[in-house]
Amino acid sequence: MEKQTIHSNYFYLLIKINYQSITKEKLELIVREMITKCYGQTGIVASDTKILSYNFKDSTFILRCLKGSLSSIWAAVSLFYVYETHPCILEIIKVSPWLLPLSNPDRFSISKKSPFSNNNNNNNNNNNNNNNNNNNNNNNNNNNNNNNNNNNNNNNNNDDNNNNNEGIMME
Repeated sequence: MEKQTIHSNYFYLLIKINYQSITKEKLELIVREMITKCYGQTGIVASDTKILSYNFKDSTFILRCLKGSLSSIWAAVSLFYVYETHPCILEIIKVSPWLLPLSNPDRFSISKKSPFSNNNNNNNNNNNNNNNNNNNNNNNNNNNNNNNNNNNNNNNNNDDNNNNNEGIMME
């Protein structure tokens, strides 16, 4: 049996859109105008783009395009900045020849944080607090030792002064 490699004819782009009010219909118009501004009507036909999904919560969408037109679509996304006299910023988050890495929210999400990050921060804070407490205890012990040494030195100095005073007669 001969080994075969599976190649995709399409590329999938995860794109974040920053526009005032967006609907699925308006998003399709934005993509159409984006390609038309750069490449005209032939660009729309040649690129064979399609919006596969739109996430309203993250303002992201997945755009499918032909493998051969990836660089053209990427350029059109990068150069597009205004729609109907309003600023419209498109940012490519991730590109893949396979849909799975883009569609699975557990594998990649721009709004979720790692569930382990909070636990690590709490553990680090607890460790830091324990270290601070240990350092404070060590400082207190050092201060007590220094106070004891100072008291001993003062007593020794007083004894020396008393010994010196013994040899001098007061009138």
